[in-house]
Amino acid sequence: MAKDADIAKEVKAVVKKQKEDEKKKEEDMQTNKASSMPQQTKSVAESGLKEISKEVTPDKAEEKTTKEAKKAIKKDAKKEEKKDKILEERIYTFNLKDAWKAPRQKRARTAVKVLKKLIKRHTKKEPKIHSSLNSVMWKDSARSPPRKVKVKIKITEKNATAYPSK
Repeated sequence: MAKDADIAKEVKAVVKKQKEDEKKKEEDMQTNKASSMPQQTKSVAESGLKEISKEVTPDKAEEKTTKEAKKAIKKDAKKEEKKDKILEERIYTFNLKDAWKAPRQKRARTAVKVLKKLIKRHTKKEPKIHSSLNSVMWKDSARSPPRKVKVKIKITEKNATAYPSK
């Protein structure tokens, strides 16, 4: 940051010096003296310094583009994570009779735990319950989850996600 500030000061000083030189040359031109620097080279020198000053101080537009680029990279990484290769799909019918041993108010919660336990036993992967399957489990309130549930399990490298089977 200190280097950028120093460079910016130097650029400003050079620009200021050039402006002073231009004023002197204009005065000389008015007094019918020949200018030592042609008009084209002046504009080239000015444009070069303007480009340098732009490089030193980033525009708001440049900052936005870098932020957008970072967001795009993060989105791509998330998409790649979501696109874990599905190694296998299986369909199971699980009996949730153990959930009915729990107190009435805790049966649906216990049914979800029992289901996760069964999925882990059959797939040897970290179980995940999709929201649609969760809503099937809780459909008839916490007191009466289904006795059996038919599930489609998509197994990836990291986990096994359970969906309701149609």
